[in-house]
Amino acid sequence: MLVKKELWVRPGVVSIPGGIPVAIWGLADGPTAEPQLPGPVIEAAMGDILEITLHNTLNEPVSLTFPGQKLIPDPVLTPKGLMLSLARYAFPGENVVYTFPATRPGTFRYEAGTRPERQLQMGLYGALIIRPPGQDHPDRKDCRTAYGEGTGSDYDVEAVILLSELDPTANNSIAGNAVYHPTSYTPRFCLVNGRPFPDSLGPPDTSTQPFTAYIPSLVGQRILLRAINIGFLSRTLAIKEGTMRVIAEDGWPRRTVSDSGYNEKAVILVAGRTCDLIFTLQEGKHYLYDREPSRQFDTDKQAYGIVTLIDVRESFPAGVPPAPNNLTAKAVQPGRVDLAWASCAISEEGFVVERRVGVEGPFLRVTTLTGGTTTYQDRCVQGDTSYTYRVVAYNAAGSSGCSNEATVTPATLVLPKNSPSLTAKTISSSQINASYDGSVKKERYSVKQRNESPPDFVKIGVVPTNTTIGRDSLLVQPETEDPPVRGYRTRGVLKYAMKAAATINTIPVSPSNLSAKAIYGNGIKVAWTDNSVNAEGFIIERSVLYDASFKEVARLGPTVTEFLDTRVFRWTRHFYRVKAYNSYGVSTPSNINGTIPSGPYRKKYPIPPYSNYLKQRRPSVATYQILVP
Repeated sequence: MLVKKELWVRPGVVSIPGGIPVAIWGLADGPTAEPQLPGPVIEAAMGDILEITLHNTLNEPVSLTFPGQKLIPDPVLTPKGLMLSLARYAFPGENVVYTFPATRPGTFRYEAGTRPERQLQMGLYGALIIRPPGQDHPDRKDCRTAYGEGTGSDYDVEAVILLSELDPTANNSIAGNAVYHPTSYTPRFCLVNGRPFPDSLGPPDTSTQPFTAYIPSLVGQRILLRAINIGFLSRTLAIKEGTMRVIAEDGWPRRTVSDSGYNEKAVILVAGRTCDLIFTLQEGKHYLYDREPSRQFDTDKQAYGIVTLIDVRESFPAGVPPAPNNLTAKAVQPGRVDLAWASCAISEEGFVVERRVGVEGPFLRVTTLTGGTTTYQDRCVQGDTSYTYRVVAYNAAGSSGCSNEATVTPATLVLPKNSPSLTAKTISSSQINASYDGSVKKERYSVKQRNESPPDFVKIGVVPTNTTIGRDSLLVQPETEDPPVRGYRTRGVLKYAMKAAATINTIPVSPSNLSAKAIYGNGIKVAWTDNSVNAEGFIIERSVLYDASFKEVARLGPTVTEFLDTRVFRWTRHFYRVKAYNSYGVSTPSNINGTIPSGPYRKKYPIPPYSNYLKQRRPSVATYQILVP
């Protein structure tokens, strides 16, 4: 049977916790549908012929690859033989068709084949599920199996999860045609089906992140979990309360019933790998998570990582809960809106808070809350901007309708006329000078700081005037015994608030403590100390002569402080130095250090150029004997 699928590539927006929009390039299954993250799931049965049509609405060529399928590679090369694309691509405003047979069942993926370092992280990927031929025939023995009869892959509940990452800075830079280098890629959010935790536990919806990672199951049911790591980082999926049976890897099942898998409590998924797991759990809530702690939480220690829930019960609610009502929104202070609503039932298991800017445009998910919660403080708002809110209740059966909408406009902080002035000036890559005048007769001031993304200022100390503070955004208030109230008169004492911001825009500080150590049979390991706070990467330079003719041998990312040089010359001392760089320039070199590689070697390292070899040879002493007849 011929299975046709049309996909449209177009720009879109998704939300991260706090309702912050992030640009994506998503795939839609209709000419007017919104792009989504991840793309639509493509399904077919073994023996079908798939015909995928890709329509490109972006301003650059786009293509798709289908790893594991019998699709003849058709890369696009330049006249000089350089790779432009892994597959035939569609030019802007055009389309391309891919046709291939579904020769075997399994769990696969599809992803961007043109400039994948950009397009893959922007969201051009999805799941491809090939089922046995008897999937839709209850009388056949391979019905409700992942790989057919005799493979031990029969199941009652099926779930597909795609693991990926999101770097909001990189996405917004690429979407805005700004300069972007892949080595600066720093993912902040780990995604499950396009959502970070806790939004991954929310219900499916019609947003640009439509898929949930919540897995409901009745007691005694066999769960088939199709896990796909579509991201750039490796994952270690684990579950504490039971074991998972691995029945297939990368679409290849175990061969016989006696060899129909192996049990694991944790499964390693390297980048690009797929894995099919079958398990049965006891009644209760079981969390499936990444055992690497940094993948469970982001750098701000918020639970924005890979966590999802497998909910096993005796029964589930028969219907969705009623919609909440009496939603109110109140601007309590600049930068904060308090929400409150009334729950209309006891059957809800959680609430989704949504927000949009103004009274038009799409609603974006702000957060996902547990059942019983009827209040929320939104601290990701700006002054003099109108926001409209709504709340949705959900349970295992689905989502309710939307509550009433509430619109509010937070105020902007207005300072008294005689408030002191604050200035912030960048001094170096690690120092900003903050100064303010003495129009307020106070000897002590409380100083608060915030970075670019957190909504609130945090007090960092009490200092006198004209104090140098190494931060990037400051707020200064006169220090009194009264509780801080910005711009209000409290107990007869007038409070003043000042804001100033400065950006660190200097070249990075030079690295130091560079060392070079010969690794027996493997080359030379170079290590250094990173002294900068704004470096975007490091340049490794090498020479066979001390302090002369250094050439670049590698360019590394911002968090790397080691480099293994395997392309070394035998019998030759190699000298190294490191420079830090960012968009404002390159630092001065670090100290120079060198060593001679040691053997035996696993590779046939070349002999250095003869001229350089002669320059480093020690002068020899010859002894001659003269015979006189």
